[in-house]
Amino acid sequence: MTRAAPPFGFLGRLFLGTEDERVYAAVRIGFSIASLINLVLLWPLRETLFSTAGTLDLEAAVEHSEMATVLLFHGFQTPGGVTLLMGLAAVAMLLLLAGILPRLAAAAVFLWHLSFIERAPVALTGWDLVLRCFAFLVLVSPMGRCWTLPAWWRGSLLEPTQVARYGLVLMRLQVVVIYFQTVVSKVTNINPYWRNGEFLPYFLLSHFARWPGAWAAEHADILRLGTYLALAIEAAIPILLFVRRTRYWGALLGLLFHGLICLVSRNIEPFLIVMLMSYLAFLTGRDVDRVQKHLCPGVQRQA
Repeated sequence: MTRAAPPFGFLGRLFLGTEDERVYAAVRIGFSIASLINLVLLWPLRETLFSTAGTLDLEAAVEHSEMATVLLFHGFQTPGGVTLLMGLAAVAMLLLLAGILPRLAAAAVFLWHLSFIERAPVALTGWDLVLRCFAFLVLVSPMGRCWTLPAWWRGSLLEPTQVARYGLVLMRLQVVVIYFQTVVSKVTNINPYWRNGEFLPYFLLSHFARWPGAWAAEHADILRLGTYLALAIEAAIPILLFVRRTRYWGALLGLLFHGLICLVSRNIEPFLIVMLMSYLAFLTGRDVDRVQKHLCPGVQRQA
């Protein structure tokens, strides 16, 4: 029996077509790990950033919040309360990672990301915003049953099924928006350093650089070319990722690009992890089969 074609033409095929549920599982696992890493990095600063004993006033945070609230932190204001809340958030991330009550766990993780960003906007980083977007997209996407602790515990190797791909399409579009918005904001920003090519020399002379020094000023002409090249690469990565034939090259270019940024910058390693996590949404069932064949050659999919 053949499956009826999705309605509404191209958009129907794009959003209502199907994809291997293991791709969603890969995104769920990658997102959970990236969120846990971010939580661990925030843990030493929890009292300073999130409690009433810290440096950020609760009322001021509410006043400047985009949603006029700090959500969960209304009920967890003391140092002990903040510690408890972060512990609960960690449990939710572990449950999502393991595929236990995944929808409920995803909702809790999404609410955590909304809450801590509104509570401490001065500590906001670029990867926090990416995690917040993916927290919502994971929540509204099909969860699937593969690659979960309950399935492993029962000793059942579930044959992956085909599920609606709308969530993966939205994730891919989100990655495109992230890169294009970054490029547009750089070239249209009041700060002229990206437009005139002086960003890299200035950056490599600052305390944000891993090896600041006068050498950056001595090679300003080469670094000016590097500034424009960085903009071109950021614009090219999402295009390469979105085109099926070039997605491997896009992922490789993104790995090298963000890896180089981590190499020359201080304390920005989580950005590499989070962006590589977002690339998982561009996988297909065939990609998962290839990886599984290399990692688990003894495991064969059922005919």
